[in-house]
Amino acid sequence: MSNVEYKNLYEDKGALIPRNYAGFGVRMVAFFIDGVILSFAFGIISFITGMKFNSGFFEVVYNPGGLLSFLLALSYFVYFETGEKQATIGKSIMDLKVVKQNGAKMTVRDSVFRYIGKIFSAFIFMIGYIMAIFDDQKRTLHDRIAETYVIKI
Repeated sequence: MSNVEYKNLYEDKGALIPRNYAGFGVRMVAFFIDGVILSFAFGIISFITGMKFNSGFFEVVYNPGGLLSFLLALSYFVYFETGEKQATIGKSIMDLKVVKQNGAKMTVRDSVFRYIGKIFSAFIFMIGYIMAIFDDQKRTLHDRIAETYVIKI
């Protein structure tokens, strides 16, 4: 573990716990950046294939573009969050990274669970995202599902 990573973690009962939780605002900016990148990618694919992309949950079942957009977004988050920086492009720009509760790097399985958890976070007026505002560890519902933290590096 590098010095930067260790400075942002402390040991409690044998587990490494993050110190610098990323707040709601900085996380939303990172999410917005990632959304712009993914929208651009969807636009290019849509232009080339003529496929229509919808982000509605049930559109994934009925629309090939919806399924493709789901798989593309899933791949984007899994690739970057399990990569060397442990962060999507948006999170990297905002100096954030995603770690497991024990400070370890996420596995592909963890990242898939976290991404699917984002669907649940969006249900009922985005309450799963908003809970980060009131949580002392700044965790969203999908962070709790995947047992992760987003920390400032």
